[in-house]
Amino acid sequence: LAIKAAREWDLAQAKEKVSTTPVPPIPLNHRSHASPTVIRTDAAWRKEDKKAGLGWTVQTTSVCLQEKKAVQHVASPLMAEGLAIREALIFCRTRGIQSCRLESDCSQLIRALNRKEPISELHGVLSDIASLSSSPSLSVSFTWIPRNQNVVADYLAKTALCMVEASMALT
Repeated sequence: LAIKAAREWDLAQAKEKVSTTPVPPIPLNHRSHASPTVIRTDAAWRKEDKKAGLGWTVQTTSVCLQEKKAVQHVASPLMAEGLAIREALIFCRTRGIQSCRLESDCSQLIRALNRKEPISELHGVLSDIASLSSSPSLSVSFTWIPRNQNVVADYLAKTALCMVEASMALT
């Protein structure tokens, strides 16, 4: 089990960043605990080559950021969803966001995060998410949303997956 977890962690680290626009830190007046930033995440996964596209949006009262990333060596759609959440939380931490409500249409993952239930295939990723979300500098709540409320993050994830294909075709 430890070897499997180590391999999972190692594979999750081998990622390829695709087309994220450099963004300055979120202004201090948008970091309030009273009005948390809303993060929506999604992932697109392709079984044949184990590639995934991750997408997330960051919504404050005045700013909406859209981010995406392509990754390789992703074992499952659930792993891709977990990686999307992890990347979004890393993004928030690096931008100085102190409070957020993270929304996803992946009910299994949201349930596991809220109940602190282990999912063996996601051990390393869930551990990273728990570490990020329990940090004193970032307050996070996890909420399930219907798929039809997550169309922008879904589009970003699918775009990232297509972009990794296009960049590989050019080489």
